[in-house]
Amino acid sequence: MQLTWNPVLSIGNEEIDKQHIALFGFFGDFVDGYSRGEAKDKLLELHDRLEDYVEHHFQAEETLTQQVNLPDLKEHRRKHQNFRLRLSDMHQQISSQGPTLMNIIQTNKALVSWLVQHVQDLDQTFGEYLKEHPPGQV
Repeated sequence: MQLTWNPVLSIGNEEIDKQHIALFGFFGDFVDGYSRGEAKDKLLELHDRLEDYVEHHFQAEETLTQQVNLPDLKEHRRKHQNFRLRLSDMHQQISSQGPTLMNIIQTNKALVSWLVQHVQDLDQTFGEYLKEHPPGQV
């Protein structure tokens, strides 16, 4: 399954949008590697990239949600923390077992779920809120 960035997914914040574009790119690289028979190598690379990305991106997004007093800030942070834990669990499995078909499937499912449910739904709601409450005007 290939998911690609679409400007419709923009939340209207340049930094966050660039980070979301990067996440879609990570996933695209993973899927391309899978189609070339390089899924196990790409899985390790993806998890290394995600580890850095998640901390940087979530921190930026949470800072922005706090600046604009997002009403569901706690829920947003809770979902971020759940995703961090899910990635950490998968990374531990890969580290202990090596990349397996099950790890590949779990990673694919987690990222598709995150891209669809979080970026397309929750972050779009956040983007609408940002349009009404720009940073520095709250």
